Amino acid sequence: ALVEKLMLIDESNRLRRECNLSLRKAAEVIGVPFQVLARWHKELPAIRAAIAHQPRARDKKAILHGPASTLLASIEMDLLQFVFSKREQGINVRNTLIACKASALLRDTFNPKSFNAKLKAVARFLRRHNYVYRRVTHQATREFAKVSDEAKAFLDETRPLLVGPHRDLRYIFNMDQTPLFFSYESSTTLEKRGTKTIFVRKSSNSTKRATAALTVTAAGDFLTPMVIFKGKPDGKIVERELPTFDPTSIYACQDAARMDERAMFQWVDDVFAAYLAANPPPEGIIPVLLLDSYRCHMMTSVVSRIQALGVEVIHIPGGCTGMCQPLDVGVNRSFKARVRRLWEEWLTNLLDEVDAVRDATREEVSEWMATVFWEMVGSPVLRNCWRRTWFDWFPGLT
Repeated sequence: ALVEKLMLIDESNRLRRECNLSLRKAAEVIGVPFQVLARWHKELPAIRAAIAHQPRARDKKAILHGPASTLLASIEMDLLQFVFSKREQGINVRNTLIACKASALLRDTFNPKSFNAKLKAVARFLRRHNYVYRRVTHQATREFAKVSDEAKAFLDETRPLLVGPHRDLRYIFNMDQTPLFFSYESSTTLEKRGTKTIFVRKSSNSTKRATAALTVTAAGDFLTPMVIFKGKPDGKIVERELPTFDPTSIYACQDAARMDERAMFQWVDDVFAAYLAANPPPEGIIPVLLLDSYRCHMMTSVVSRIQALGVEVIHIPGGCTGMCQPLDVGVNRSFKARVRRLWEEWLTNLLDEVDAVRDATREEVSEWMATVFWEMVGSPVLRNCWRRTWFDWFPGLT
């Protein structure tokens, strides 16, 4: 929404010029966070250039934007400021919320209208200003700007702890869990325009899942993965089934297929300690492990077990993992996308052979896990995930 940004910049300049306000005070008046408005002012030449190079819509498409609405014309700037301020706070904004705001601003003219009339007027307003519904990519319980500041503060405090003669990129680790599903049904599919009924096949249990524990070093090494299935920790699955799976991964069972204290102990012993035994740190190098603030990661028993290996433990604050946890930033999504690709290939072959859908087995999931692991070993992604712009763990390091 470049045009809206430019409108808000111009409005802040008018307030500063005519009302003698500071940029911070102008940001409060128009309802935009100060840091955001300051960034837009710095980017003003680029914003103007981007607007100038935007292709003009064809005349035949102009009708899609609808006629200029006289209902909301007098409060368009107020509505734009309202939408911007709410989105910058991370609040979910929908057409009904805008209709309520418009009703509050125009009690005599807009509020008496029917509900459908209000939504149509809001729809024209949204189309005119290029607003569309987008799928959520990040979720948090706090405002994004505050979480971002906390993540940057954590990085500023922690970075110096990861450099020096006692550190080595090969022995700076990050471990995290990510879900693995047995089925990846989507609510959308390609179909001819105008088709009334959209039918898709699905497995009998699309919510069945496992948990993958992935570990990566700052040098780009990928440690043995661990997969946790649903089941009794000492049950028949562990005794009879898991030993027959692909030996690439370490396997475990937990009642809800999640990481808990017992599973963490197994990860420490079978994955982490085994790696350090096979690749002992050079003399004087102290390994360090970054973990998020998940409950079982912070248990004294788990931390003590890791520290007994001569490894320091650093916990990433809650809410900040999506910005500064390497696996969250650059690996987990790619890993799961590759697993989904294998599931799609498996489903296509299954329907070609038997024309019936079934759940994937634990063994098939373990094979997909192993295939993706070996695909990603040596990938630049494993190293680049530590070097995200603005949240780079090793700035200046090439």
